[in-house]
Amino acid sequence: MEGYDSFKPKLRNYIKYKTLLATTEYVKYLMSRFLCVCKKYKDIRESLYNNTVSRNVDFASLSSEDKFMYLMKFQNVEVDNFFQSVRS
Repeated sequence: MEGYDSFKPKLRNYIKYKTLLATTEYVKYLMSRFLCVCKKYKDIRESLYNNTVSRNVDFASLSSEDKFMYLMKFQNVEVDNFFQSVRS
């Protein structure tokens, strides 16, 4: 498969990350606080949330941890963009 070899390390890391996230409550808690609560990133987060609420109106009523899990499962590209914005 052409291009598969360049994608394989990212996929392996993502699967490893998802497995760790699913089994480690502490990591889930910390990441959900960073992504969903930290006041420093409120403006960036609002953009992410508005995009998500337009796709799922029940999103707004979820807890921070549930929002994080939803975002990681269904909006992972947008979450990646969030972290890219934070890094710059």
